[in-house]
Order: sequence, then C-alpha cells, then structure tokens
Amino acid sequence: MNFGFADNLLTVNGVTKVEEVCDKEARLKTADGVLCVKGAGLNVTRLDRESGVVQLECKNLFSLALREKGGIKGLFG
Repeated sequence: MNFGFADNLLTVNGVTKVEEVCDKEARLKTADGVLCVKGAGLNVTRLDRESGVVQLECKNLFSLALREKGGIKGLFG
C-alpha cells in the first residue's frame, strides 16, 4: 500500500476493499491492514477495483492511521 496527497486529493494504491466512506471518515482495507482516513468533506472521486486505486477529495485531512494485526500505526495526525 502507498498513498499520496496533493491538491486536496488523497490517492491510495493497494486497496482490496472499501469498508466505509462518509463525509468525515473512510476505512480502506489493504494487504497491510485497514487504512483509516479522518477529515472533513471526504468524497470518493475515483474507484478502480481492478488496480486497487481509490482517490478521495478531502477539504481538510485530520489523520491517517493504519490498523494492523499488532495495533495501530499513526501515519499522519
């Protein structure tokens, strides 16, 4: 899994399942664990199931955390 953030767009590669998306939180399952995105104004702008790419528009990004089997790893916030 890898991700990038530019121009209010968060792009996540390696997504195997979208568990939940609302305007404040998104949970994306990857081979590394579940990526939890918290922010304001979250909106899916791209979903490519074949390549595992999800792109979220994000007006304010508060935090990114990866929930692994051994615990939670904070990536941002």
